[in-house]
Amino acid sequence: MTHLTDRLAASEAALASATRQTERTSAQHAEEVASLRALCTVWEGRWRQEQCLREEAEGQLARVVGAEGLNTHAARRITTVRLASARTPRRAHERRESGASASSEASSYRLSRQSPAVLSPSRPEKLKTQSRALIAQLTHDLRTSAHEHARALTEKDDQIASLTADLAVRRDELSNLYASLDSLLPLRGNGAVIASTAVSAVLSGPPDTAAPGRMVHDDETLKLEEEVRALEEEIARLDGSGGRGEQDNASTLSVAPTNGSAQDGAEEGLAEQQARNVIKELERQLVVTEMRLREVENERSQLRRLLEDHAAGLARNVPATELAERVQRAEAERDRLAALLATSEEESQSLQAQLAATHQSLDTLSARVRRKLVEQKTRLEEAQQQIARLSDELRRSERERQYLDDWIRRNSRKERSRHHPERRAAENSPEDGSGGAISVD
Repeated sequence: MTHLTDRLAASEAALASATRQTERTSAQHAEEVASLRALCTVWEGRWRQEQCLREEAEGQLARVVGAEGLNTHAARRITTVRLASARTPRRAHERRESGASASSEASSYRLSRQSPAVLSPSRPEKLKTQSRALIAQLTHDLRTSAHEHARALTEKDDQIASLTADLAVRRDELSNLYASLDSLLPLRGNGAVIASTAVSAVLSGPPDTAAPGRMVHDDETLKLEEEVRALEEEIARLDGSGGRGEQDNASTLSVAPTNGSAQDGAEEGLAEQQARNVIKELERQLVVTEMRLREVENERSQLRRLLEDHAAGLARNVPATELAERVQRAEAERDRLAALLATSEEESQSLQAQLAATHQSLDTLSARVRRKLVEQKTRLEEAQQQIARLSDELRRSERERQYLDDWIRRNSRKERSRHHPERRAAENSPEDGSGGAISVD
């Protein structure tokens, strides 16, 4: 019974841990999705920035192409100037000035020829391709993460469903065990109803609210505690008597199973009587609670009639002061009934807890009684085996004694015949007289 209760608690704990793990996985996947979306936003901003840079590079390229055309026109003019200078000789300083201007124009021409290669649009296109590939990869990762999240949620739902089914099976097993316990412990009156109520209360689990405050029936609670303590002392006494019986069995060779079975029967009767007393006390408390619930129902019906009278008074145009007084009385009655209902619920919860504790102690007591019965049965079997072994030894001793008696008788006969040969001859002679005479001569 305790093993099944532990398995039930372990299943509930596994279900709670699976739920918590599912919540953690959902939160983690939500964080991953948010981070991926933020990363996509960042890369989208970078892609827009690179697009702006690409547009600026294209504009600069267009300007460079225009400058290249201008540089081509300037190169033609330089060629014309060179041809003219080759045809007409000039002075030295004019030649130096014209050479400097030509070298500066040539350098500017070279720069203008090199600038398109530097500002080629291959790098923006490459960055654009990389950005698109990265965005596609991030989108793929986001979709993969979403699929994994959905798969994890499905697995967790399946696990929760299996754990719920296992929990239902464990509860059915526990209810069957309680039913078997009720059949083992015959109860009178409404014991079966109370046992089924206790089973439903135990299977429904503890209440969601916190423990109640002040107990109304402190004396009844103390009585139940004293009875439970008496049951525990009786169980301890049974354990002590069982240990002493085992020591006596180990010290002596013979066992008296009749006295042990009678003592176990008396102890079982005492435990059953105590259990019946506890159940009768719980029945009495249940009757008191039902009476209080009936009182609450009667007060509710009175309040309902007051409300109906109040509605009828409104229909008959009753004066406002009388209506206000009725409303105040109805509100006071409602508050009183609410307080009484809360008190009844607290008492019901406390009674359910006490009933569950009593049933748990009864389960423990029945388990120990069963264990004692098994031990007594084992001791009885050992005693029967020992009796059978002693009977075999006794029969063997009887056979040996018989054999020794026969051997002693034969030896004594031989000794007598050895010391008295005439007696042996007389014993060996025939029955007629002639034979006897011949043997004497």
